[in-house]
Amino acid sequence: MSQVFPSASWAEALKQEVNGNALFRNHAADWKHGSVALLIGADPSAGVTRDMALLLELESGVCKNASYLESERARAQAAFVIEANVQLWREILQGTADFNKSLMQWKLNLTKGRLPTIIKYVPAFRELMASARRI
Repeated sequence: MSQVFPSASWAEALKQEVNGNALFRNHAADWKHGSVALLIGADPSAGVTRDMALLLELESGVCKNASYLESERARAQAAFVIEANVQLWREILQGTADFNKSLMQWKLNLTKGRLPTIIKYVPAFRELMASARRI
């Protein structure tokens, strides 16, 4: 990764990667379900001193905005909230853990939003994570 995860610059790089991903655009073309927050649990030993989040404003296959902010602000703004510790997020980004499998095994916790909606968009989330791994 050329950008430090998690950070505001990493969030901006993710937005650029997602918007350049034609497969994501195709799989998420009819996404009108709101923003998605990826919450990152605090772990001072891993460089994350407080709970933070990446807030992705997704609509119709486009990432309109990606921001890095405090978890409670992201939770209030997002239609979907997916939570994990920083170590699991890093494993997903390195490709040693799978986003969709981790969600189905409750290693990732969907704490806001409907799981059937996420399941419908599994290919889109697979491409979202593929974009993230390219950063």
